[in-house]
Amino acid sequence: MKPLPRPEPGDAVGVCLHGATLNLEADRPELLSYARLHLAHLAGPPAAAPDLVVRCSWSEGRWDREANPFVSTAKLEPLGKRMLGNESELVWLDTLRMPGLKLRFRREGSCFRFDVHYGYTPKVAKRGPVPHYA
Repeated sequence: MKPLPRPEPGDAVGVCLHGATLNLEADRPELLSYARLHLAHLAGPPAAAPDLVVRCSWSEGRWDREANPFVSTAKLEPLGKRMLGNESELVWLDTLRMPGLKLRFRREGSCFRFDVHYGYTPKVAKRGPVPHYA
């Protein structure tokens, strides 16, 4: 799997809630538009030094539960059946309840960084009645 593209500067939605600041970044403008629509008055400009950064990415195609879409600077070790990790990050490759969803959690200084990747697998259209189905 190819590394995910970095968002362009300024491609973020800021949120300030209960004294915490969050910047939401995305690799597709339509994801940010959707977030702005649903966050309504909570959406604003990104914070210069947010408490939390959430980076969202989207892909389409066949889902590979083993593939890691996140670029890591340090070696990741298997943690159980569905996770990888090291001292500074945890990658959850198969959340069980949501096929195609992959998560990474890490901390950089005082900022928590969450990466969310969703791989959409289009459904195959039905081709008519199922034979011998009564």
